Amino acid sequence: MQFTHSLPHFGIVCVIVLYEGLIGGASYVNTFHHIHRKVDSSIREFALSTVIIGDTIGILIAGISAIPMHNAICEMPWFS
Repeated sequence: MQFTHSLPHFGIVCVIVLYEGLIGGASYVNTFHHIHRKVDSSIREFALSTVIIGDTIGILIAGISAIPMHNAICEMPWFS
C-alpha cells in the first residue's frame, strides 16, 4: 500500500506545504522583528547571532534525526 493512494489530490499536499511554509516564515520574521524592536542595541547583535545559531542547530538536529526515523518507519510491516 502506498501512501499517495490515500490522498485525493496532490494539490492538497501542495497547499498544506505552502501554508506550513508561510506560517514558519512569518514566525521567523516576527522573531527577528521582535528582537530588533525590544532588545537593547548594545546586545542586539549578540541576540540576533544567538537566534540564528539556534535555528541552524535545530535544522541540523531535525535533519540528522530524520534519517534513522525514516529507516524505522520504512521497516514497519505495513510499508514492506
